[in-house]
Amino acid sequence: MRKWNTLLIIAALTFLLFILAEGISSVTLVLWDTARAFKRVPAEKSHVMYDPDLGWAHKPGVSISDLYRPGTGITINLQSLRADKEYSQEAPEGKVRVICLGDSFTLGYGVGNDQTWCSGLELLNPRFEAINMGQGGYGLDQAYLWYQRDGAKFKHQFVIFAFIADDFRRLQPAANKPYFLLQDGRLILKNSPVPRGHSRGNVYARLLPRLEELSVVRLVRRMMYSRMRENKKPFGRDPSTRQLLDTGMQIFQDFAQLAQQRGAIPVFVYLPTIEDYRFGNQMGSPFAGEFSKRGLLFLDLTPQLQTKTPAEITDLFFKSEDFPYAEVPSNAARHYTPAGHQFAATHIYSYLTKAFKKTVERIKSLRATT
Repeated sequence: MRKWNTLLIIAALTFLLFILAEGISSVTLVLWDTARAFKRVPAEKSHVMYDPDLGWAHKPGVSISDLYRPGTGITINLQSLRADKEYSQEAPEGKVRVICLGDSFTLGYGVGNDQTWCSGLELLNPRFEAINMGQGGYGLDQAYLWYQRDGAKFKHQFVIFAFIADDFRRLQPAANKPYFLLQDGRLILKNSPVPRGHSRGNVYARLLPRLEELSVVRLVRRMMYSRMRENKKPFGRDPSTRQLLDTGMQIFQDFAQLAQQRGAIPVFVYLPTIEDYRFGNQMGSPFAGEFSKRGLLFLDLTPQLQTKTPAEITDLFFKSEDFPYAEVPSNAARHYTPAGHQFAATHIYSYLTKAFKKTVERIKSLRATT
């Protein structure tokens, strides 16, 4: 009996030592990677610059051939857009121009200029000319302000405002960006112009993603997602997120009015992340109702994504090893692969054609009654 007790104690101590070693190793690896990352300039900073109106924006005329990995880079034209060419104010004859607005999922982080879902629209229909106004790290506020300032430079028939759940969370006040406060149903712009010196590459902003690499943080996050799925409490149903939801929807409302004033049809698209696939739409199913009651065109790609098998999903999202130069490879790996962008482009294009047909029919019916 005593022999068995001794063996159990040894086994327990061995297990505890293993857990301790695993914890120390996790912290050591994160510190090691952090130290290496801080020695180099983040990839995103190589093609962005300070912008007093937006916080940061593309540097005009930049081309980096191996930004993401050997053979895959980015080109920014002289108009500070991700493109290999310049755009005239008027759309080319016979072309339907579409502006694609959003964050890094629209920019096409990790893929080439011609592999983004925005470029994919042109491949699906050569009559389309798509302008990529995506920028890494932008919240809904910055995307709207960019369109407000520069969207009028290009006459367009459609404007697609694509977003992920994080873009609502990015509406929170921060020193390195402009932001809105919602007061009596009106958007009040704050922190504009953005003071110099508050780069998105500051120590805090660069350290936070590294901490998310810790095993304990990943465990807590997974538990939170699991609890969210069990509770099925949609985004905006609690006070902490209600204000963000209301502010975001007011931005969408004002954006839609501005787009329509410019003669364009505004379309809103929710681009699902890997978390949406695993745990369901993070914004919650009633979220679509927010657009419906405002009469806004809205496409949620989460249902289409959830029809994919686990094997198919691995083809749509990058892996950490796909980003040898990234500061936080696991964060970079949340983005779409070329196949993921093709998936998004296919469904967005199908929705656009249906929306265009309905709009034409509506205009014809209005003319017939006048």
